[in-house]
Amino acid sequence: MGELERLKKRLEELKKEREKLLSEKSEDYTKEADYKEFMKKCLKAKGGGIAGMQLCAREWKQLKGEDIETETEVKPEDIGKFIIIGHKMCSGCQFLKDVFKDEIEKGEIKYVDIDSKEGKEYEEMFDIKELPFIVYREKDVYKKCDIKVEGDDITIETVD
Repeated sequence: MGELERLKKRLEELKKEREKLLSEKSEDYTKEADYKEFMKKCLKAKGGGIAGMQLCAREWKQLKGEDIETETEVKPEDIGKFIIIGHKMCSGCQFLKDVFKDEIEKGEIKYVDIDSKEGKEYEEMFDIKELPFIVYREKDVYKKCDIKVEGDDITIETVD
């Protein structure tokens, strides 16, 4: 079996698995299900964020039997971006980099080393004293963020 056929077969398996999971969720959330409760559970499972909200909203529509247009890729510059400023010798920075590995790869979160040119610009802009340092950027507006860790839950909130 060639590599292409193997990949096609795996894709079909994943599609069937996804449909099975969606049908199981459908049983859990009947038409009387509370949207707010569903979103809380879903966002927790997806890790939150704007992309997570969009995925959860799409799942809710699927569970309700609504037609969903073809998926469109969400561009980070359209929804804002979290920027983690860190350093290779900072264990907390490396921890966050590992935790958000998928989001960094997707471009939802950007990781910048403080020793880089861009990192130096952020250091100057925010007078960074400790790492990791997280910033939320939406267009040209930058907001400092706080990190809260409670057990397995990591919450990132903007600071006014």
